[in-house]
Amino acid sequence: MKRFFALAVSLLLAPVHFAQTTASRSTTPGVQVGVLGLFHPREAIVTPRAGKSLVCSARDERLAVNDPITFTLNGQKIAIKNQPWQTATVHCDDGQGNDSEFVVSIPGKLSRRYVGQLNIKPSGAQLDVVIGMALETAVASVVAAESPPGAPLEALKAQAVAARSFLVAGRGRHRDFDFCDTTHCQFLRAPPQAQSPAAQATAATAGLVLTY
Repeated sequence: MKRFFALAVSLLLAPVHFAQTTASRSTTPGVQVGVLGLFHPREAIVTPRAGKSLVCSARDERLAVNDPITFTLNGQKIAIKNQPWQTATVHCDDGQGNDSEFVVSIPGKLSRRYVGQLNIKPSGAQLDVVIGMALETAVASVVAAESPPGAPLEALKAQAVAARSFLVAGRGRHRDFDFCDTTHCQFLRAPPQAQSPAAQATAATAGLVLTY
């Protein structure tokens, strides 16, 4: 909601106009969002959603994931439970370089669903869990997380434009990824269902950003 008010103030005080950006088109790279970092995870469990393909790779190794798979920090390497290999980075997608749907769990803390591509690597004393997701997926996830229950659709549209503008203009806020999922950047949860108000507001404003 805070970004909705910031948007309203900017409309009053600055020479602002709306523009259609190509950044939301499917051919344009999405955003890299570091997730669940508040928990400083040393272990992460990844579970593919039913009916969704998930393939994890590291160097020349590829592993089709059908059941929960556990990644554990081991020094500056990632150990994979029940697998002999250790690696510096892990990448997971649908096996064809496209997005998949999966749940990331930090044991004893939190589980959250994501749509995108997963990258895991050591970062000091913790694992960095980063989701590469389409811009509009990120926008909808932010709108769902930051808007109060029952917010009017027009307010959600304004929130979507503000969130998208921030994502387009602010890449690289962290050393190894674009944004985090906390209010340091923008609060982000699981992507909302297609018929939810947050998803409808995102679709209705697709590609719109605020520019000076």
